[in-house]
Amino acid sequence: MAGTYLRLDIDESGVNAAVAEDTSNWPLFGSGRKSRIQDGVNVLYRELPLDPSEAGSFATRFDSALKMIASRIRVDQCSSAVLLISSRIVNFRIIQVPFRSEKKIRQILPMELSPHLPLEQASYITDVLLPDRKGRDSGFDVITASVVQARIDQMVSGLSDIGIRPMIITPKGYASAVGFLHQHPDEQSFAFLLADPWEITLTLFENRKPVMIRSFHPGSSQGLLEAAHIAREVENTIKGYLFRTGTDSRFRLFIYSSDIKQDLDALALEIRQRQINGINEVASPTKGAAPLTGLLGGLVPGREFRDQLNFCQGPYGKELFYKKYAPNLAMTAVLAVAVFVLLLAGVYQEIRSLESDLAASKQATVSMFQETFGGKTPVGEPLLHMQSLVKQAQRKTPSSKARLQVNGGHPFSDSAHYRALEIIHELSVMIPKGARADINRLLLNRGGLTLSGTTDNFNTVDRIKTGLESSGLFKKVDIGSAAANKTKDGVVFKFMIEL
Repeated sequence: MAGTYLRLDIDESGVNAAVAEDTSNWPLFGSGRKSRIQDGVNVLYRELPLDPSEAGSFATRFDSALKMIASRIRVDQCSSAVLLISSRIVNFRIIQVPFRSEKKIRQILPMELSPHLPLEQASYITDVLLPDRKGRDSGFDVITASVVQARIDQMVSGLSDIGIRPMIITPKGYASAVGFLHQHPDEQSFAFLLADPWEITLTLFENRKPVMIRSFHPGSSQGLLEAAHIAREVENTIKGYLFRTGTDSRFRLFIYSSDIKQDLDALALEIRQRQINGINEVASPTKGAAPLTGLLGGLVPGREFRDQLNFCQGPYGKELFYKKYAPNLAMTAVLAVAVFVLLLAGVYQEIRSLESDLAASKQATVSMFQETFGGKTPVGEPLLHMQSLVKQAQRKTPSSKARLQVNGGHPFSDSAHYRALEIIHELSVMIPKGARADINRLLLNRGGLTLSGTTDNFNTVDRIKTGLESSGLFKKVDIGSAAANKTKDGVVFKFMIEL
């Protein structure tokens, strides 16, 4: 399913797995990178049916946990994964370099970090957070995070067996801090403490850039936090940062935990009572799985946050892909260039064909012009010249409107005389409805009309006259005569009409 991925939270107690769906492009979820949990399961190592002789091997425990996860939730719909690993297996350091070039920094990392990593013979995967400003001396401070490659190999191998490729492998504590950073754009300089039983990490941000990451032991093996121990570690970290940078920075401390059993209020009180130099406020703690899941919701394959650590480097990063498939990529590039050249050749031939058709069309237009205008040669574009000549001819010919003005402005008129049929039509329209009139004589002379007939009374004669006078065809209407007929039951009339 598109946008569906597997999220694994891996610590020393077990694996918390969830099938999540990227909802970044869902309009109802608003803007920003988010995900929705579809299904989940928490597998504890102590509940796995393992042989005691194999229980100490991380690879065995992890593979067994993955099998149980695959049997309980639909991991088959996922092709990628986000892995949140415990910060306790990550070595965080700050090194100082004389330059800011990422390429140069990565080249010197093995030599700079070698004396400080705990396992001398082990291979490490390291990611860096590039410097934003100079350190106390003349160099730049670079935050590094290193993890033993064998541990990453075991995770990747186990997931590949079920057809899933990790896209993000990151320390959970720092990932939570970066999620908090992006959800609180108004916070500038602050400290974020994730206080879970197996994950206690403090991250310092100054001007919204990470400046220090430290991971602590919980101080107790019973799954509960020891407030005094953690408060002391927080104080030492803040003091160390202020001493290293020589600044008087002030941080607002935020405390989160996914474990509702932890007494975060006691931890916050212990830190407040110490009045640590560098902490100006301790915000009310937040605990519960939902708030922390919300902070990590932006961790979506292919949509990493800025300043996010990711151990998908080296054999699991993009660099190896390009090296491994360089010949194939080169061949693909050559084929792409060849296809592009063929495409250009086809376009060129099409243009030549269109130009030929255009020339033939223009020649046909010239021939039509010469036939129409008596062999005259067109000036410029033949069609434009033809339109110009037609307009000139139209200006020399009186318009229909002008002819109407000459002939009285009526559509039934012409320049010589009025047609009888048109006059009769006008009379039928202008004699008022309901007026009884018998027309017995219609005499049409040039410029005049005599209309005779009978009607019922003199009022009807006046009504007929008024109706005829409203016609635009009749200039003047006079009553020539109006008298009672011989039987005294009607009126004989005669109208003299000027056209």
